[in-house]
Amino acid sequence: MMRALWKPWYVYRPNQLVRRLAGLARHPRSEYAPQTAAWGLTLFADPTEHIGRSLRTTGIYDLAVSEMLFRLVRSGDLMIDAGANIGYMTLLGAVASGPAGRVIAFEPNPDLFSILQSNIATSRSRIGMADVEARQTALGTAPGRATLVLPDPAAGNNGLAYIPRVTHVEAGRRTVEVIVETVDAVIQAQSVGVMKIDVEGYERPLLEGASLALEQGRIRDIVFEDHQGAGSESAAYLQAAGYKVFAFGWSMRGLVLADSRPGARLASAYEAPSYLATREPDEAIRACKRPGWRSLRRQTRPRLAA
Repeated sequence: MMRALWKPWYVYRPNQLVRRLAGLARHPRSEYAPQTAAWGLTLFADPTEHIGRSLRTTGIYDLAVSEMLFRLVRSGDLMIDAGANIGYMTLLGAVASGPAGRVIAFEPNPDLFSILQSNIATSRSRIGMADVEARQTALGTAPGRATLVLPDPAAGNNGLAYIPRVTHVEAGRRTVEVIVETVDAVIQAQSVGVMKIDVEGYERPLLEGASLALEQGRIRDIVFEDHQGAGSESAAYLQAAGYKVFAFGWSMRGLVLADSRPGARLASAYEAPSYLATREPDEAIRACKRPGWRSLRRQTRPRLAA
């Protein structure tokens, strides 16, 4: 029991533990309701789904990625969120980038896009943050259309929609046709500070659609989930484009960053493995060395009246 409670989100925020224990007696309903993140934002999330459940019980979703984005996103940056879901990472990036920044969020799942839009609009009216553009599209190798396979509701994770790399789709699965864009076409000649990617196995086609920006070094940092682990085709593609790839995870004191090597895993068993590809490895190492947690402290500020 003590080992389960020896986590940064409880040790650094003991009030969260009180809320967790108080909530054990209540069974949440499957509906979108306000959930507050440790770093200050309140957004609508379903407490029976993956993100909402994590916010309800710990006050944070994907601690390592949340912290990495707070460390890497700089004031005024353009951030891309590929696979925005309900907007948790989108809005985190908008807070980190600040009013001078900009975020482009891509979420093709029509079941989630309206929630994403609502969370953006509500947050924009309350807090100071970057301008956010939400696009109901997927990112891939070339413009066009693709089949998006929607998640099984029984999985309790509405972020598991995926575009199959092969034509076969399991019988009985819900699908929807979605528009596909490319990163290069969307950003054109702009530079991107941070691109976060969570696209359930579609990383390589997405990166191919960003080939010009990658080759020209106009995307500084890329934070991506990759279940293939170190040595994946996505990591190899990024390394060939001139990026240094790190694996990262967390310890009680803060982020842990290490060279990405086959067989090495820094993520906890219950977390998806995440990686950082960067054009500025020395700066990334410096940013991650600082102990402590920005993501477990309030980072939001009220929106100033016009």
